[in-house]
Amino acid sequence: VKYFPTIGFYPIHWAKVRKYFTDEDPADQHAVWERMKRETYLFHYWNKITVKLTPSSGSLMYKVLNNFCLFCDDTGPDG
Repeated sequence: VKYFPTIGFYPIHWAKVRKYFTDEDPADQHAVWERMKRETYLFHYWNKITVKLTPSSGSLMYKVLNNFCLFCDDTGPDG
């Protein structure tokens, strides 16, 4: 059995996920993005919290959805 750290599946805490749909604190969002690219295998989207949110262009969630979401055609072509 191999155990992975939390960032492997839950890189963003549910209480902070709304922030990453905005363009707030771009330096932090970039740092989280870079870490996720190296250490995240699966992203738990917290759909119950985020279902009505639309990611701002350039936000972390915009990048995640445009680069890794298999069923997300509505977020735009650039990530």
